[in-house]
Amino acid sequence: MNITIKDIKKAYGDKQVFDGLNLEFSEGEVNCLMGRSGCGKTTLLNLIMGIDRDYHGEIKGVPAHIGVVFQENRLCEDFSVLSNIRMVCDNADIDEIKANLDAVGLGDNLKTPVKDLSGGMKRRVALVRAILSRGELLILDEPFKGLDDDTRKSVAEYLLAGRKKRTVIMVTHDPEEVDMLGGRLTAL
Repeated sequence: MNITIKDIKKAYGDKQVFDGLNLEFSEGEVNCLMGRSGCGKTTLLNLIMGIDRDYHGEIKGVPAHIGVVFQENRLCEDFSVLSNIRMVCDNADIDEIKANLDAVGLGDNLKTPVKDLSGGMKRRVALVRAILSRGELLILDEPFKGLDDDTRKSVAEYLLAGRKKRTVIMVTHDPEEVDMLGGRLTAL
């Protein structure tokens, strides 16, 4: 099912973010949102996820289960990589988790506390968690932030393989990422 955004109006006090926004995200596509800082990209993701319900208009077609990489990693720093993934993905067995971590270059970090990881490593843990969540929709807010070029390319390949035809709505500031994912660009 497509996700439709119809006549969305959203403001923060006197600051109007959206005034009649209309979009459609096709089922099974990689959709990439780009725009200047502060234009409402993350706000739109929060509206789609139902985190922010203070708006006028309609959002339809959003599935009940969503895998998410937030703008910040939202990991429990004192917990291990495995524990952070298991909190969200209790169906995933240890072999599946290990294989996914191997695919993003973190296979040796299963028991490492997240606080001991670099920013880019934390970002990859957050992405693995989203992929393994089995959400019907993947919402990714700058999932490649903090990754060097080579790692970014291999993680993009992991995302494409792991999404298994799920719809992706992703925020990016880099047109190259849109190309790497074969995504459809939506400018806000």
